[in-house]
Amino acid sequence: MILLAMAMIVGAPVIDGLPTSPFELMQYRLRSEIIAPDDLAVANPFPDRPNAGVIGLGAFTHYERGADNISYGGVLVFVGPSTGLADFQDWAHDKIGIQGPTAAATQLGNKIYPTVQGAPITGHLLTNVRHSDDRSFGFMMGGDVAYVGDSKLLPESRGYEARKIRPRARAGFLYEGENAGFSLVLRGWAKNLKARPTAKLLDC
Repeated sequence: MILLAMAMIVGAPVIDGLPTSPFELMQYRLRSEIIAPDDLAVANPFPDRPNAGVIGLGAFTHYERGADNISYGGVLVFVGPSTGLADFQDWAHDKIGIQGPTAAATQLGNKIYPTVQGAPITGHLLTNVRHSDDRSFGFMMGGDVAYVGDSKLLPESRGYEARKIRPRARAGFLYEGENAGFSLVLRGWAKNLKARPTAKLLDC
């Protein structure tokens, strides 16, 4: 469950394209989510995924070189009870009068993971890469295939076996106003755990 996902673009607006040099256009990301098994009332959810609170702080640059659109950057990922997300989840359950998540008692421990990411842009447009000076709506779609070498959120020490190949797809729309723009994207991906019976669909 994503609690917050936001991004801020810093750089001059671009018409029909990206800068030709890195770091002229920067994107800063903040993301917080609670990763949870399907049944929150089970203390040990294995073989379903373990409970984990996750906060990510990232910075990325976007530019084009020849015919290629390039994006790369890094995310500092905070995992565990110190994020406070499990306490928030318990508080929210209490406020709406339902049982608290028992699975949080066996959540993943406190860790900080620096990560590096790089990829061509495959359909998720930047809101300040403008296509005209007028207000407009647009549709976007894209997809990719990820190779998972190792997953800190599915630790082998607990007996988990992550799928190595994960296809992902996304589609949504983009609005461009005179001074601002925003996008709403629907994302879906194949199941990431061999023992998990279903794929995931997430609106964010």
